Amino acid sequence: MKIASVATALGVAVSQDEDPISVYQRIRGHYFNQYFNSIQGVYQSPSYADTPLIQTTDIQSKRRAEVYLRYDFDPAELESRFNKGHQAVDGVSPRTLFFSSGMSAITTLLLYLARAATSRRACIGLHSYFETVRLLRQLFRLEAQEEAKLNIKGDAQILWMDYPLSTEWNEFPDLSSILKRFRTHAIRHYDRDFFAVIDYSVAAFAFDIRDHVSELPENVHLLLISSLQKHMGYGLDLARGGAITIYSRSPELPISLARLRTYSGSCLTETSFYLMPPVIPSLIKDLVKDAGMNARRLAEAVANLSVDGLRLHYPPQARTPFETSLIFLEIDDRAARSPESDTYPADSLLQYILSEARSCHAPVTHGESFGFAMTRIHKWGPFYSDVRSVRICAGYDEQLAEAAIEPILAGIISYANSIGGQRDLRNAIRDVTRLDISSQYDGSPANYGSWLTRALSDTRGGEGPGDPTYG
Repeated sequence: MKIASVATALGVAVSQDEDPISVYQRIRGHYFNQYFNSIQGVYQSPSYADTPLIQTTDIQSKRRAEVYLRYDFDPAELESRFNKGHQAVDGVSPRTLFFSSGMSAITTLLLYLARAATSRRACIGLHSYFETVRLLRQLFRLEAQEEAKLNIKGDAQILWMDYPLSTEWNEFPDLSSILKRFRTHAIRHYDRDFFAVIDYSVAAFAFDIRDHVSELPENVHLLLISSLQKHMGYGLDLARGGAITIYSRSPELPISLARLRTYSGSCLTETSFYLMPPVIPSLIKDLVKDAGMNARRLAEAVANLSVDGLRLHYPPQARTPFETSLIFLEIDDRAARSPESDTYPADSLLQYILSEARSCHAPVTHGESFGFAMTRIHKWGPFYSDVRSVRICAGYDEQLAEAAIEPILAGIISYANSIGGQRDLRNAIRDVTRLDISSQYDGSPANYGSWLTRALSDTRGGEGPGDPTYG
């Protein structure tokens, strides 16, 4: 998906042939200008509608959802629009609450669960986000299980997992079977409440809970967590936030969670409220899928390099409901640099790729997170440790994603050569595409980009950046 198409959907005027990075900056500028033009005064403590002395500014909402708040804005309209990306399950309509960040949403939910669950035991997927695991350990005794066998056990009332996984395993667990086992256990213990928490930030609106569950017993509560950045924010870095979408027959649950949100100061900030682009579920769903197709294209090219000791983690297409934008490159001992080197293997591989990107001014960002128009790459683990994995987060703009393929492949080859691979660049490229036109490539990295564009264009049946129907 071209970022120019995202701009058009958001009502930002751009030229279709404008440079993608320029479009990215133009969208951000549009929302910043809109924000600063609308803010005419600071918020005041709210007053009721019939007050003799009005204590509000012109931009403040006239709705008074809860006068206890020390500021007067209500994200209910934003939450309602977001909520349209989810549908009812077993007659239960979803309710979405916004928070100041994804982690604040998780923290607030944990405060609620610490009271709502009588058991101090929780079952969690083995490959869940490490920051989430760190928080859960503060309140519960965790039983980590492989996602393929994840089940609620003993007196545990909480099941927590990511879908799909965002670690090196990068897989889609069988969520339908997991939730079926969870529901069966809950029905057998009808006198207690059970909570299934699913972090679907990687999937965004490409995820539909109805594909995995159709029945919701009285004592089962589903809570879906997502960041409001990443794909949900079109990768524009305009606003920070997190969302919890609640499926529950208990009217008390969302009310209690909203109250805790207020007490803990975890509400969506005023700045994010005004800067956040409109949530268009169908557009976000297409964006996720397009980023996945770009990742698939890159993953296949990397796989065909066949570098000894470099393992690619990207799920086989036949086993995924949709493509994810995350690619992991794992380095084993065969591809690790000598012990005398003062650079860890993942750092070294990363630097070779970044060096190639700098040399050809490719749109590759060294940074964490995903969901952007451009491709981002980073070491998957602490900076000062010998982790052996690099994560590549493919961008959703096909032009920017295509331009990132060159330095990534060339960097991998350069790294392989640095540890004694000594592979001829021409042969490596021929292996990648398995095309006869490799004879037209002279082995020079400077000419690699134009050559690879033609190669990839031919593999897609003539469709490519030069084709007017492309994108």
